[in-house]
Amino acid sequence: MTPDGKIVEMVHSNNCTSDYDAWINLFGKAVKVLGNEVSKSDLYDKLLGMLAYRYISGEHITHFGEGRPLVNVPVL
Repeated sequence: MTPDGKIVEMVHSNNCTSDYDAWINLFGKAVKVLGNEVSKSDLYDKLLGMLAYRYISGEHITHFGEGRPLVNVPVL
C-alpha cells in the first residue's frame, strides 16, 4: 500500500543487476590490468555462463567423500 493507504498494483524487487554489474566491472578491470581487452557484453556472456556446483562438504550420492568446490567455466 502507499503511505496514504491506497492499494499498489506494481512491486519493485531487487534482481541483483547492480551486483552483477559491479562484479563484471571488477573482472573487466582485472583483465585490462593483465594487458587484455574484453567487451562488457562478452564478460557478461562468459561470467554468467559459469555454473557452480556446491560440493562444499562432500556428497555420498556422487561419491565425493569431502568438499570440492567445482565450477564449469565456458571456453573464452
